[in-house]
Amino acid sequence: MTEAVDWQKILDAQFLDERAFAGKMSDAAKFVWAGTLALFYGAMFADKAPLAEFFRARGFLLLLAAEFGAAAFIFDLVKNWAGRILASDAQKWLVANWSGMQDAQFPSRYNRHIKTATCCGLRLRRLNRWMFRLSILASLAAAAIVSGAIATVYFAPPTVAATSSAPAK
Repeated sequence: MTEAVDWQKILDAQFLDERAFAGKMSDAAKFVWAGTLALFYGAMFADKAPLAEFFRARGFLLLLAAEFGAAAFIFDLVKNWAGRILASDAQKWLVANWSGMQDAQFPSRYNRHIKTATCCGLRLRRLNRWMFRLSILASLAAAAIVSGAIATVYFAPPTVAATSSAPAK
């Protein structure tokens, strides 16, 4: 005699794993978004060197990084929206089909339903995954741009101040 499969335990574990991973990446996107925006506005309103000089020389890069950070945040919001709708839809499907959970086709029917779940004409699982990828890419782009801007200042050759005296003979 085969032992009954505890689908609830399997599904709960799967959702907890996905939620934990997505939550960590979501937090990273929020930190990048907030950090790039704070750096941009902090440098823009700085009135003392070297931050004010940094903004004058690299302001466009900081703005670009802040835009990528904001895009990462928006992608993350859309991902969370799609994930919430998908989780709600999956829960409704499980409640409606719980009586057939010991059927051998139950997992494939569940997976097929999740794969084809839609809202507003959009496939939720696909949307969730694409927004996750775009959020990560935008976060990485923002971090790379800020790092590049800082590196160009840090590794730039030192400027020699002009002297007013005539060279010695």
